[in-house]
Amino acid sequence: DTTAEADVIIGDNAYPHGIICEWDYTATPPVTILTANHLSGGIVNTNYSQMLKADASSVWTCVSGNLPNGLTLSSYGLLSGIPNTVGSFDFTVKAENNSEYYLKTFTLEVTSASVSPIIMTVDIKDANVGNEYYQMLEIGGSSATWSIVDKYLPANLNLSQNGEITGIPLVEGIYEFTVRAENNAGYHNKTFKLNVINDSFPVTEMES
Repeated sequence: DTTAEADVIIGDNAYPHGIICEWDYTATPPVTILTANHLSGGIVNTNYSQMLKADASSVWTCVSGNLPNGLTLSSYGLLSGIPNTVGSFDFTVKAENNSEYYLKTFTLEVTSASVSPIIMTVDIKDANVGNEYYQMLEIGGSSATWSIVDKYLPANLNLSQNGEITGIPLVEGIYEFTVRAENNAGYHNKTFKLNVINDSFPVTEMES
């Protein structure tokens, strides 16, 4: 939260030089949904779980569209259940933090059997030394388990089994690594480059 002070001068006949009034107010920062639009796919009659992420503590609701039959969205952002209908489902959720809220539309595909995953993410965003980092890797096909299969992430960053890269990077540099999305129908590998910058020490152009 951000706290600010303001002075207001009110003038009238009784107080020609004005009255100074002071007060504090607290502004709630806006909330942003971080989870990518295309969610991990589900398999009919198989347990499904996907945690939606925002950059602030939020209350979650589905405000339009339809969740797959058998799935529910909890108030803390967990989409879970056992889908029982094949199809592609579009729905819009709201993440609300006090008086601020953010809307985002998601797509979730439910298939009748496992389909070999395809990594859809093209590039990943830069990270900044000392700042929280979040990147969700996207796939097409059925849900998959993610892992690092070649080289490594920057120090203090981790890849979760559901494709989330999180942490606070410590050292600047360009890091190349290969990830794998795998399920019982197959796997897909893809190599990414992550640029970790350090805004605390801006580069100044040297005069020639």
